[in-house]
Amino acid sequence: MGNCCLPSSAAAATSCKKEIQAEQALKLAHVETPIRFGAEGLRDCGFEYRQTATDAKEQSDLRLFHIESGVMISSQSRKTYIADGKFFDTVATCCQQIVQQRLQDEYGLKWISLFRLDDDNNDCGQTIKALASPSIANDQLSEEEENDSISENTPILMVCTGKGKSRAGVLSCMELLVSGLERGSAIYHVEQAIKRGWTVLLLDPNAHGKMQNQALIRSSLTNFHLNWIEFSSHHPVYILAHSASGGALVRYLLEGDHRQELLSSIQRCVFTDSTHCIEWARQDKMLETFLQSNRVLYIRNCSENPSDTFANHKHKRAGEAHEGNVWWNRRFGAIPTVWAGTESHSAMCWVARYVIWDFFDKDQQP
Repeated sequence: MGNCCLPSSAAAATSCKKEIQAEQALKLAHVETPIRFGAEGLRDCGFEYRQTATDAKEQSDLRLFHIESGVMISSQSRKTYIADGKFFDTVATCCQQIVQQRLQDEYGLKWISLFRLDDDNNDCGQTIKALASPSIANDQLSEEEENDSISENTPILMVCTGKGKSRAGVLSCMELLVSGLERGSAIYHVEQAIKRGWTVLLLDPNAHGKMQNQALIRSSLTNFHLNWIEFSSHHPVYILAHSASGGALVRYLLEGDHRQELLSSIQRCVFTDSTHCIEWARQDKMLETFLQSNRVLYIRNCSENPSDTFANHKHKRAGEAHEGNVWWNRRFGAIPTVWAGTESHSAMCWVARYVIWDFFDKDQQP
């Protein structure tokens, strides 16, 4: 008789656990937006970042924890503690502010104003900014003088996030929550650039909402060229364009006000799951050639795709050559392409980080 009760007890325990999780998620979903920002605002929401131990092959990482329970947030536990909707946005905003503050405190980046959006009443609207190295931020171009704070031939690393909720310096909000601060941000790439003596520019294309991503990239590039550093061969540009920002970049190179100057300055460009199409550039032979040259690398995630007849790419390692197919060649042409080593679109800039920098380093002297 005792044995007959066990299944019922187990079911009751499972049901109770689900009820507790649902109640907690409901409670968290109604937490008011904190007044404070960054780490303090995150604690107001009931979370904090903690250092986690890693093996010798991986650098230590800051992971998000639920303070009261001590549970580390992962893809499995995230919805239990951070419900979708307004509360998710609040927590993600605080996490992004922590990234941006760290980029300023540890790497010396500063906010620069690129341009101002006009609102419907023709009043002063939102100022669109970017995070940049001090050598860029200390001086601004004027009609009388040129900015000489950056020496000639100093490379510029430009990082542009995809369309969504990610802001300057962040490549994936979700990864910040479920995988760690470093894995969801551009911190690793900024660190590598600074080690090499490069300057850094982190655009903020989602500052006015994801639907304005392409328009903000276009205006940001134009105003950076006009008011800060002129694109030229004197300042080689290395670009990491994630997701939809790749499509926006190609659009600028096709139609932008200073497209020729930018194209001539790009030394190397990495697209990660870019949304562009080679057909856009068929009438611009210079751009068409560039997009299929060895100055460009396309990194593709390993998820299944109908164009590959659902071939299994899950085993592909980061940097392994992409086989190509009729559909791929029609969409992207003969662009050099490798696999990211992960099925996750949001994690690929981290998983393929060594591939990205091996590609950038091909131009550097030993």
